[in-house]
Amino acid sequence: MTHPRVHRYSDEQTLTSSVAANLVKRIIELLATKEKVHLGLSGGDSANQVYKAFGKLAKTTNLDARRLELWWTCERYVPSSDHRRNSTQALSLLAGALPIVPSQTHAMPAPTSTADPQQGALAYAEELGQQKFDICLLNLAPDGHVADLYPDDPALSEDNARVIGVLEAPNDPKERITCTLKTINESSEVWVLASGYSKAEAVEEGITGKHVPASMVSGQDATHWFIDQRAASRLPYHECKL
Repeated sequence: MTHPRVHRYSDEQTLTSSVAANLVKRIIELLATKEKVHLGLSGGDSANQVYKAFGKLAKTTNLDARRLELWWTCERYVPSSDHRRNSTQALSLLAGALPIVPSQTHAMPAPTSTADPQQGALAYAEELGQQKFDICLLNLAPDGHVADLYPDDPALSEDNARVIGVLEAPNDPKERITCTLKTINESSEVWVLASGYSKAEAVEEGITGKHVPASMVSGQDATHWFIDQRAASRLPYHECKL
């Protein structure tokens, strides 16, 4: 496991624009050494703001968006047209700004293509194969969950499957699909996003290693926490730079 580096920003807008800029910079660096960059994306308001800023910024640089492969770490098991889907929201923000084609996007299955979340998880695991994310973005929830991995869930101990179905999520819709900790922690880099006072306790618990899902995520090469001052309100002051 890599020790988390904390990056603190004055507010959510500064946070998300800075993360977007860092993401563009890091992808360009990676594309200098490899043919494609595989991103693991999450849902959530902060993540969506990052995607919006990323799309606008990337098209002003030499980033070759045709060499990106977009995956998702979790998804609501609802029809593909449902606006609640993480992939639907992200692609609506990215596709208009970047030359992304369907073959580059790997959305998780919907009820129209698989019988249930477990079958959807198996199908996504097959598509993912042994591919590892170069950068995995995770949006932190107030209860400390990331992706669709919840506190005290037996799924946190899953060490074989890369993707699993969720039948009883705490919030609606109950049925979901999520990557496991195994898959997340195989990522080269894990970036956790958190903003607002509602995330302060989860940030503290996640960074100090208390038993919440966020404390269990770690990239192979780097783990970054991008938080605003409100989310950082329970932490001693310390800041790292990329």
